[in-house]
Amino acid sequence: MKRNVYCCCKCYFSCSCKKHRGHRRKNTKKKRVIQTKVNTFYTVSDGVKRTYTNNDHIKGYGKNYIPDPRKVSFVSLYVNGVLQPSVNYKFSKGKMKLKTTDVPVKGVPITAQFVSISWVKSRSRRKEVMNMAASLVKLYVTATASQPIASDGEVTTTVNPSVTRYVAVVESGMIGATDTTILADSFVDDNGAAVSALPAPPTNGYYNVYSNGVLQEGGLSTLSTSQLVLSTNQIIAGTPVVLEVADFSNTTSAITTEPTISAPTITVTT
Repeated sequence: MKRNVYCCCKCYFSCSCKKHRGHRRKNTKKKRVIQTKVNTFYTVSDGVKRTYTNNDHIKGYGKNYIPDPRKVSFVSLYVNGVLQPSVNYKFSKGKMKLKTTDVPVKGVPITAQFVSISWVKSRSRRKEVMNMAASLVKLYVTATASQPIASDGEVTTTVNPSVTRYVAVVESGMIGATDTTILADSFVDDNGAAVSALPAPPTNGYYNVYSNGVLQEGGLSTLSTSQLVLSTNQIIAGTPVVLEVADFSNTTSAITTEPTISAPTITVTT
């Protein structure tokens, strides 16, 4: 029986002999080693431009440049220490561009970190860059703050009420079956001048009705600009009725002394 020349106890190849039947070839796959390389780029915002190149790097930080993004696995950009989402920037070889509507204020540090993860064959030392999807790590912060307190402030309130009075004499024709209706043109003002309309019930104020000099209950009368209705027919013709309207809508308040507001105590838990 013909045998493979490599057939032996080590059995690099299987043979058809009874002794070595079923032997399998040893695993000769070459091992690979993962290598990681980290490169950083440090610069400072001038508050104006959006594009930075290798010439903008801060000296004294070793290898400080922007590599070709096609040769790195993933990139992280920090502005003032805060990790930025990938939509906010774009890299090309030797150049970085911010895509945001605003720019960092002058003096804010900008740091870019480039991570290259490579497969390296153990013998050939040939590198194959792995393109790994980057995930965004967000800073989680909880904070509590005390309520600020205002003290030593002064507010001056100026009240300018508008008070008007109207007088009418009840006539027999005003007395109905259940109510007494006094039209607006039956009244005269404090100066004795006739009026064509009465004031509407004020939102910030009140009105009083006096019948024969006696203050009446509020639910007994209904005021509108055209008339005053008394919910009674037990009034006698010739009785004087006085309508008094007080309006306080012309009231203003102003801070005459600014208060001192205490700063809240903020407790941050990370």
